[in-house]
Amino acid sequence: MQAVIGFTVFLVGVVLANPVLHRSEPCTFDDGRELAIGKTLNPDPCTKCTCYLPGQRPACVAMLCGIPLCQLPEVVTYRADICCPICATP
Repeated sequence: MQAVIGFTVFLVGVVLANPVLHRSEPCTFDDGRELAIGKTLNPDPCTKCTCYLPGQRPACVAMLCGIPLCQLPEVVTYRADICCPICATP
């Protein structure tokens, strides 16, 4: 835990000490969409993107899901609006 706090303090120090990082230039996705610094966007239910540095591409993380163990009569169901499969009655 102490290493994490030290690393966080280091990152904050680097950001505050570097005038280049104080620009308000947004991050840009490959398709040209922009995202403001510090903002987060979910381009789809399974992906979360955050803009950390001005003028860079957003950092995106994909959610990993397990397959639920369903009890009959429910079955594993995939929905377009939810990332991970759920148990649902057909």
